[in-house]
Amino acid sequence: MPRPTPRPSQGPATDKGVNHGLDIPGVKGRIDTSRVGLVGHSRGGGYVLSQKAAKCAGLFGAVALEPAVGAEKMTHKVPVLNLRGGCDEDVEPSAGLEETKKLAKSGSTKVAADVLLAGTGHRMLNTNLPPTDTMEGGVGDCPASKVAAPAAAQAQAAQITASFLAQALHTSKSYQLPALKGLAPKGGNLREDGLAVTFHQAPQQTFTNPLTVHEVISKQRLLPAIPKNLIVNKRPGDDI
Repeated sequence: MPRPTPRPSQGPATDKGVNHGLDIPGVKGRIDTSRVGLVGHSRGGGYVLSQKAAKCAGLFGAVALEPAVGAEKMTHKVPVLNLRGGCDEDVEPSAGLEETKKLAKSGSTKVAADVLLAGTGHRMLNTNLPPTDTMEGGVGDCPASKVAAPAAAQAQAAQITASFLAQALHTSKSYQLPALKGLAPKGGNLREDGLAVTFHQAPQQTFTNPLTVHEVISKQRLLPAIPKNLIVNKRPGDDI
């Protein structure tokens, strides 16, 4: 888990020292829970675009990665980015596009951005799944020759997401998103009279693989104790 960056000053909405039940050294006074940015992939991306997510207290920005969405109307008032893969084999390359267009037309937010990552499949942005589902390496409707390297696609998505939310947090008057060499993300703000969303060439950054983070053992109780009068079978069946 990355250490939170300390703030140079304490504003009225900043956490004044409550650790929110997290027994993590150095966390007191360094988490501002009054401002929230949402990021979700696939069904999680669908939640990010939902009306329920739009009502999240303190929301300052939202990013949906290849969202699996329904017909629910988006009502966000904060900057929103829809990031979709050009080779998406699961929810189609147009995932979230129509919903973002409708959000832009509604005028409820100044930023309803849509970005297409060429050569990127749905599984490629989920590190828990194999990046392709065929031996030939093709993804969706894209042959292997048109598919991006999974590590590069993940880095591109991560850097665009981080940059977008950082600028949303600081209420930027325009957005510049990083474009890694060879991936050439395309798109922009779908609201014509909204804030400009452009791209600039950027080097690939190094990120920590969450699967390689060392496990830390804690005696902290995250759930209440089992009531004394409740009988619980702690051993699952052999078929589980």
